[in-house]
Amino acid sequence: MTRTNAYFILVYGLIVIGGGVFGYLKAGSLPSLIMGTTFGLLLLCSGWFLLQKSTLAHFASVALSGILGLFFT
Repeated sequence: MTRTNAYFILVYGLIVIGGGVFGYLKAGSLPSLIMGTTFGLLLLCSGWFLLQKSTLAHFASVALSGILGLFFT
């Protein structure tokens, strides 16, 4: 696992948080804000632990990304 992958996960977490905030501001969707913030923070934590060389964080980031991908597909 390279540091670049961790940075991508960190940026993805920020994008997910931004999407949740945007959904709340645009449509007044409280579930969008809650889930966007929750998943975004979990991705940020996962990215941080990837920088610390945690193997579990790799699986967590893949699982979180997979859940988001399935939900929006």
